[in-house]
Amino acid sequence: MRLTGQCPLCLGPTRHQPLCCHCRRHIRAHAQPPDTLDTSIPLGVRVFSLGPFAGALRRIVLAVKHGRDQRLNDWCGQQLAIQSRHLMRPDALTYIPSQRLSRLRRGGDTAAGLAIAIGRGRGIAVVPTLQPPWRIHSRTRHHGQRQAAKGFRYQPQPLGRLWLVDDLMASGHSLRQAHDQLSAEGHIIEAWLVIARA
Repeated sequence: MRLTGQCPLCLGPTRHQPLCCHCRRHIRAHAQPPDTLDTSIPLGVRVFSLGPFAGALRRIVLAVKHGRDQRLNDWCGQQLAIQSRHLMRPDALTYIPSQRLSRLRRGGDTAAGLAIAIGRGRGIAVVPTLQPPWRIHSRTRHHGQRQAAKGFRYQPQPLGRLWLVDDLMASGHSLRQAHDQLSAEGHIIEAWLVIARA
């Protein structure tokens, strides 16, 4: 048996997978069912995640976001595609875009990569409906620090049913903001898919 890598979670050996067998089983066993009871989530929207932002999933999110581990991001996308298989396919997937500096620092947009992996697993197109907000100078902040404008910039797309993808749902503010903006444009958001929830 030829080993091809090292598991980023437990540092054990892996073969043709980004995680070892033990860690893959652990993550799958702790996947959370869709949450429809959280009052911070819009009515009718299902939230799919692989589990809480703790332990192994915390290490996965950090490896994906800061370690640029695309294989691990792809694996998470495959798991979310499997977890959401009972839902009717949407017209497209879209994602929460990263700021330009974050994309440069991380070598890409992790949420976009996750959406592509989910789309590949379910045969769903990915459309970039949102762009990061323009950055504005705030007179109330000193030394010319910049602060984000409110909202995302919308890129017109054919109207339809969408699933919204992000790597981590911390407070849910970005997802809710994107959801509200896309809904105002006429899209129907049916689900949020994230690697982990804080």
